Amino acid sequence: MGSGDIHFRLDHAAFRSGAGTTESEFYLEIDHDELAFRKEGDRHRARIELRLEFYRTGRKLEAKSYPLDFWERDPEAVTSSAHTQVLQLRVAPPAETDSVHASVEDRNARKSGLFHVFTQSRRAGQAGAVLRLRHFPEADLSISDLEFARSASRQGEEPTFLKSGVADLGLEVEPNPGRVYGAVNRMGVTYLEVYDLTESAVEGRRKYQLHYRLRDLDGKEIRSWMHTLSSQSSTWIDTTSFDLSGVPAGTYSLGVVVRQEAGGGRAAVDASFDVLWAASNWVRWLLETEAIIPFLIQGEEQDRFLALGPGARERYIEAFWTRHDPTPGPGNATREEFDRRVDYANANFTTNIEPGMRTDRGRVYIKYGEADEIRREVVPVQGNDLNAALDELDRGTGGDLRGARAIAPEDSRAFEVWIYDYRGEELFPSKQLSTGIGRQFVFVDDLGIGEFRLIRSSEKSDF
Repeated sequence: MGSGDIHFRLDHAAFRSGAGTTESEFYLEIDHDELAFRKEGDRHRARIELRLEFYRTGRKLEAKSYPLDFWERDPEAVTSSAHTQVLQLRVAPPAETDSVHASVEDRNARKSGLFHVFTQSRRAGQAGAVLRLRHFPEADLSISDLEFARSASRQGEEPTFLKSGVADLGLEVEPNPGRVYGAVNRMGVTYLEVYDLTESAVEGRRKYQLHYRLRDLDGKEIRSWMHTLSSQSSTWIDTTSFDLSGVPAGTYSLGVVVRQEAGGGRAAVDASFDVLWAASNWVRWLLETEAIIPFLIQGEEQDRFLALGPGARERYIEAFWTRHDPTPGPGNATREEFDRRVDYANANFTTNIEPGMRTDRGRVYIKYGEADEIRREVVPVQGNDLNAALDELDRGTGGDLRGARAIAPEDSRAFEVWIYDYRGEELFPSKQLSTGIGRQFVFVDDLGIGEFRLIRSSEKSDF
């Protein structure tokens, strides 16, 4: 999934071209509310540029850019994450490619902020991944990558996602770039191509068996099924669908083995996908989860969590809240209080740069809740400014406040002092001890635009 100003999903599958070379299909999906649409006549247009950079052991081999336009007639659709755009591109990467970097730039939208006004930089998102190029040798039985899809069906004369090389079938395969099923779509769907170029293949119809196996991350088989097919062509396709209604949230692997009954040829491929039940809009859920996870776990455990797929993350989060449920039965008071604090932080501390939960005040509020006392000075005067406040706090704490100290003799910056004596409560207490004499936090609005930064704290742990 892409990060940055624009979040998008990008997937890839390798196929054999009619000329015998390897070609890559890229599947791009973007929510409408990630893009800037401009009205043109009776329609709205979004203009983006997809750039693909191909690498070999860190050395750039080639870069290709693709201007892409999205059109919408419905004004509500252009601002709704429920509406998405999916694109499919087929390109031929350099033969030695081992990784790809993708970026998406919105040609309608500039970044916010004074610096970006001068630089004229546009909103953009990035993603990088290992790109395993498949090879389809002559005189052999081989198989393409698995393409995960939302549907595969025979359509009209001009299907939107026509498969290259099989146009005569009129087969439309709608990609699922996120490889996520569950709340939105309970049926998993895949598409693959098989290439039988064996020298021993006799003319006429040949028979094949395909064995599909669905496994969890531990390798435990969940189910398997067989397809028995016959073909007179050297290239043929197979699609399959499988119901995931009873499959828990998690990351899974689907493997396929194809065998030719008369010659003993064999080829195999496998790929992973995720099952998510937490929310219908899994991208939003995923982004929110990444934002809240630093409040729940730290250190190496956080690194392990971020390395998980979306489905495995959902399973981890659900297990976490089960462990922190104070009372069995419906509801979870700890989770409800945490969600309340996050909502409060986002409603009260959001700035032009980041949501409230990511600001210093928001993070302190989420961790400790309501302060007993908040001292605010919007327009400080001498004797009642930041220096005076810090002097008073130092006398009361024996100089135990940690962090920067004001330097200017008269500090006119707006500031807030939060003091906790009885009301503050950590939902997930850290192993590091606090001062034990009341928690105190000092926030300063350096630029005078409402973006308060934590400069001093009585706590031993960092924020």
